[in-house]
Amino acid sequence: MTRSKLYYQPKPRSNEDEIIDKLLNIYEAHPVYGYRRMTASLRRQGIIINHKKVRKLMQMLNLKAIYPGPNTSARNHAEMVHLYLLKDLEINRFNQVWQTDISYIRVGNGFMYLTGIIDVYSRKVLSYRVSNSLSVAACMDVLEDAVSKYGKAEIINSDQGSQYTSDLWIKRVKEFDCQC
Repeated sequence: MTRSKLYYQPKPRSNEDEIIDKLLNIYEAHPVYGYRRMTASLRRQGIIINHKKVRKLMQMLNLKAIYPGPNTSARNHAEMVHLYLLKDLEINRFNQVWQTDISYIRVGNGFMYLTGIIDVYSRKVLSYRVSNSLSVAACMDVLEDAVSKYGKAEIINSDQGSQYTSDLWIKRVKEFDCQC
């Protein structure tokens, strides 16, 4: 018998089913955690585990951290592309140009979306809404609220995101006799 076999004491191994249960519990509580934060959380619970093992288990269970991916304002190429109407335009009065956009707000387990409209000349926030989805409905609500309070704008400027190139948005802007 070799000396190494005499002195070897095996380290206790955690049961993989137990690790998976704890991994799922952590994911339910914190779906924004990737494999690194998940590894740290498991280690705080006393499980000795490598980040590579956690990544492998997360892939096996098809668990992915929830976060906004790149290019969230990508337009639908089948839909209309707006011309840029502000080039060489002198903005010198209220309700001449409104600007609208959507901002992401990180909350506990995901994101909320702030949609707003401002008057470019006065920089006054005309209307805003917080929504839990990136739907056209929130954009429509903001637009209708701004028009009901302040009248209509000549030009409504936005990015080329799918909300602002949708048929519903364009139709509603045209009903208000605005350019977009």
